[in-house]
Amino acid sequence: FGMSDQFARLRVDLVLNVLTIRSILEGSMSVFGGAQFRPLLHVRDVATAAIPQLSTESTGIYNLHTENVTVLQLAEKIKSIVGEVEIEQTEISFQDARNYRVSSDKARKELGFAPRWTIEDGVKEVAEVIKNRRIKNVQNPRFNNSESLRMQLGGN
Repeated sequence: FGMSDQFARLRVDLVLNVLTIRSILEGSMSVFGGAQFRPLLHVRDVATAAIPQLSTESTGIYNLHTENVTVLQLAEKIKSIVGEVEIEQTEISFQDARNYRVSSDKARKELGFAPRWTIEDGVKEVAEVIKNRRIKNVQNPRFNNSESLRMQLGGN
């Protein structure tokens, strides 16, 4: 989640970003199910974890996350930050029924991984970008990875 810098392309296909954007622009968030867990991590924490390892001998698979939260818990956190927002919860299964939690213990122990950016930081950051209209059209396919790729490949 979040912005990598002030000129970066915001991804609107990530759960924290999209729920924050909808809460600002529409005053509501749609949560399908809500009990599914997501391990969240700010894009800047990804970079600060990966870059130092480029010059080390560290190898392996490492999970990185700031916090494991359910989609409903995330919506409630966003509401507590943004303010008057309605959470519309639908009990129907959504097509993306992924549900997972991770541990970053191995990365903490072996790589010294320590995320700095909280979920609250990310919500505030994305909310500010949207409130200040730094992005004129969040529906533009360039902000969604699958839509952007489809356009680049010439698909409809």
